[in-house]
Amino acid sequence: MNLILWILQSLLAFVFLHAGLCKTFYRKRDMAFLGQDGVIGLPLWQIRLVGILEILGAYGLVIPLWLNIVPILTPLAAACFSVIMLLAMGVNYGRKKYTNIGVNIFLLAIFLFIFIGRIWIFPIKVGL
Repeated sequence: MNLILWILQSLLAFVFLHAGLCKTFYRKRDMAFLGQDGVIGLPLWQIRLVGILEILGAYGLVIPLWLNIVPILTPLAAACFSVIMLLAMGVNYGRKKYTNIGVNIFLLAIFLFIFIGRIWIFPIKVGL
């Protein structure tokens, strides 16, 4: 089970690191061309902010637990990504992109699985 959690964390960290880098450094039309059509109609500052949060969250999914430096940040990153998926569902519902909502629900389930797995199944030992 621990191996499954590590695989999911690593894959999602890679995916969201890529998405965050695209949102942080690419132009709007380049992002839409790459398939990130959720940015259409949003102000540039908001796109950049989401990109930076995705980069930080991607690192938070793997690095703290791997290096055992404030490992509680790993389940917190998963919880924050769960909130992002809920917000993304609202945006996709407003734009009538129902297939994207399915992807958001799938990712939400994985992030909740990581959160639950890291909090209750493999509890993080925090100590000095």
